[in-house]
Amino acid sequence: MASWKDFSDAKLKKEFEKKGPDPRAAEKLRSRFTKSLDTALGQFLATEPTKGRKMWKAQNNVVEFSPVFNGSPVSLDGETTLYIPSERFSDFVGALKQSVAAGELDAVLEGPAGIKGTAKSAGARTFSDQSRLNIRVGGFRRGGMDDAAIKAKLKGEGVSDAAIKAALDRKPASK
Repeated sequence: MASWKDFSDAKLKKEFEKKGPDPRAAEKLRSRFTKSLDTALGQFLATEPTKGRKMWKAQNNVVEFSPVFNGSPVSLDGETTLYIPSERFSDFVGALKQSVAAGELDAVLEGPAGIKGTAKSAGARTFSDQSRLNIRVGGFRRGGMDDAAIKAKLKGEGVSDAAIKAALDRKPASK
């Protein structure tokens, strides 16, 4: 007969403590998106003007619906904006909620949710590589480095001669 010690393995502790993907992640995404759809429908059906951002606009008995999740547009069947007859908008939202609940849109929702399900920061700026280089050169100049020292430092980092020249020519060092 086997001893209880034969079943225990201390090496399994690492496996036990390993953090894997959240098994309820898809369910959480569905719930959050469904809630946003409920909000949109509530705004649409409200008799008073609604405040805040809306995923829809109504005009000439047509609703322009642009779903957003975590600040990013959601592509439904390749489209980020859909047009629905206003009298059918409630039915449309109901059908969309059913698709979400069935998991048909999980792949679409995971894109805007990102890896950890965090929203993009509002007002995030992106810079080209040349802009970053220009900013760095300005910082080096403010720090007291002359152009020859800046050029040597950047060449040591593998920056191309053309990019260095463009950054140094952008704004001459003020003395």
